Amino acid sequence: MFRSVYFLLFSVFLQLGFSSIVFGQRMMDVTIRLDKTIDLDSLLLHYDDGLLFHFVESGLENRELRIQKNIYAPYAMFDFAYGDHSMLAFFVNEDPTFITLGKDLQAKGQHKLHYSISNGTNNIWDTTSNTILTRVRRETKEELNQVGRIYQQHGHLLRSDDSVRHVMQQQRKKLAFSTMAVLKDYPDDYFAFYYFKNQIVDPDMATFFRNTSDSVYFSNLLYHIKNNFSSTFTDSEGGKRWFAQLANKISPPPIQGAAPHFSIRGQDGELISLKGLHGKYVLLDFWATWCPPCMAAMPSLKKLRQDIPEDKLEIIGISSDRDSLVYANVIRDKQLNWLHYLDSKRYLGGLFNIEALPTTILLDPEGNMVYRTEGAGSLDQLYDIIRKE
Repeated sequence: MFRSVYFLLFSVFLQLGFSSIVFGQRMMDVTIRLDKTIDLDSLLLHYDDGLLFHFVESGLENRELRIQKNIYAPYAMFDFAYGDHSMLAFFVNEDPTFITLGKDLQAKGQHKLHYSISNGTNNIWDTTSNTILTRVRRETKEELNQVGRIYQQHGHLLRSDDSVRHVMQQQRKKLAFSTMAVLKDYPDDYFAFYYFKNQIVDPDMATFFRNTSDSVYFSNLLYHIKNNFSSTFTDSEGGKRWFAQLANKISPPPIQGAAPHFSIRGQDGELISLKGLHGKYVLLDFWATWCPPCMAAMPSLKKLRQDIPEDKLEIIGISSDRDSLVYANVIRDKQLNWLHYLDSKRYLGGLFNIEALPTTILLDPEGNMVYRTEGAGSLDQLYDIIRKE
């Protein structure tokens, strides 16, 4: 049950992983080594640098990979999943760290890992060594099980059935308050902060309360975080970004009104400004190549581009990618034939308060925001707005 709930919660983290790109002063240096017992096709690796979740999809072919990246939180987190039976996760800081993984050959019929790590930390999801996790799971067992049962039985109805969503939200609140009661006893332990952020608050913002205004609940979460965790955690770049997301759930940014002025250089070097686009509709598509819902939406955007001429509608793809080569290759290979801007420093993302990907914003010919939505979905409403003119 716990494993299935964990994977459910992790699946929504990507929706919240997008944030401002600022260059921190601390850098991790992690070397991962895999012995020959590891089946590379069964291994899933990602890491959280405090701002974004990154999937590692290449580089392990030679069974050794070194990752040197900035850290935007007190620790980065590396997570390994192997088959259906083994999960490992470790916190790392700027100290050089070596992680060696192998398959436990004594675990017959299962994909189970053994490991060694040079910084001496333990697997954060191991209840035999993590006393905080053990206590949280013990004292919130009833609430965790109830959330898991609702999701397993009715998860497919969460987006479409208000009654199911309401029941789940009530159970999520109970789980949050029970978890708060435990974690407040560990104000200086980073795992306590990380658990509350990634197992409670992030899934609630991204999924369970995604389109729900509940300022009282999120104000309670914010109060708990500010008053029960060390400022070392909350004042990091990742912590500040996260606070901004949470504040937007309490007081959401306006959907309508005049769009902020911007002037950018597109992928081909062309100057693109809001003033220069006056007189036509402008669709701002905030996306990234690593975002599956973003990529799933591309066929609909291509059809929109084909159906409505450029003198009526301009589309600007605004990518949060860090790797400019991957970004350019996807645009070329997928034939995304509209304007593009690599927003790696989050200039436009900040102007438009983008906290999730994909986000779609439509500006009318006078530069007013007339439509905004998060997540992949139908573009029918956009057609209706544009064609009614």
